[in-house]
Formats: sequence, structure tokens, C-alpha cells
Amino acid sequence: MVAPLNKSENSAFNPEQQLRSEENLTDAERHKLLVEWNNTTREYPHDRCIHQLFEEQVKRTPDAVAVVLEEQQLTYLELNARANQLAHYLQGLGVGPEVLVGICVERSIEMIVGVLGVLKAGGAYVPIDRSYPSKRIAYRTHLISF
Repeated sequence: MVAPLNKSENSAFNPEQQLRSEENLTDAERHKLLVEWNNTTREYPHDRCIHQLFEEQVKRTPDAVAVVLEEQQLTYLELNARANQLAHYLQGLGVGPEVLVGICVERSIEMIVGVLGVLKAGGAYVPIDRSYPSKRIAYRTHLISF
């Protein structure tokens, strides 16, 4: 187990204090940090898509918070409703299997709605970062098929 730092060793209380380096860790501490805490592998059904697994979560915990960004948050039910609305709109535009949809927004709740909505519509999203060089943006938008 990683031993707790006392107040005088904690950089939050002593900003001039250097953080403990990896060389100062015991083998047990190094193992906990690098192996145990990084063991995030989870089993999940391989016969369903991510948006289908998301909908199952909506049924289990509709009022639980699904996404938070600064002061904004959406429950699973709210996120699902917004993504469904976008999915229906995109399907009306012809989005379906093998259709790429570019998403060019800052990291936001709207980005999550967009990704989920594209997947629910049956398409695939193509992330487009506004900070990309203009030639790269032009190439990526050329890939989008509708």
C-alpha cells in the first residue's frame, strides 16, 4: 500500500517541496501506481455497439449524471434524448451505415451529444479539430460522404 504523506511532505501544503520521484518509491508503491491502479480492463458484451450499451445504462440509471463539463451536466436520460433527436435529424439527411459525419466543435457536452447521435444514426464520426492546418481540415472534410 502507498503510505500517506505527512503534511510537511505534501506539496499541496508546501509548494516549494519537490514531488516524490519514481526513484524514491518502494517496489510495492511502484507496483500499486503502475500496475494495480492502471488495471482498468473491464468485461463488456461484444455483441452490442457502444450506443446500445449506453441505452442499456439509460434504462438502469436514467436520472444519474452521465456527463459533466464545468457548470453543465446532463443525466443519462437527457443525454439520450438529445442524441436521439440529433440521430433522427441526421437520418433524415441520409446518414446511415458507411456514412462519415464530421464533428468540428470544441470539447463540450455538445460534442458528446454529436458523437452519440452520429453512432445512433448508424454513421461514423470524423473528429475535426479547428486547430488543424487548413489543408488537413479540407482533406478530412473531403472524406465525408454527404
